[in-house]
Amino acid sequence: MWYSTSHTSCMFTSYQLVHNESYIKLSFFFESHNLKVIHNIAQSFYTKIDNSNVAIHIFAD
Repeated sequence: MWYSTSHTSCMFTSYQLVHNESYIKLSFFFESHNLKVIHNIAQSFYTKIDNSNVAIHIFAD
């Protein structure tokens, strides 16, 4: 799955819901390693699952 912004795009490679822990691990391949872009992508995922009260850990493959 590809996720695109006006600045870059990345490929969503995997996710893992870690049982008994309050976080979701998301892995991406980034065309850009700009931290602001990575933060924006993470924030957009967070807003989509805001009601589930979890933190998101981003891992750049």
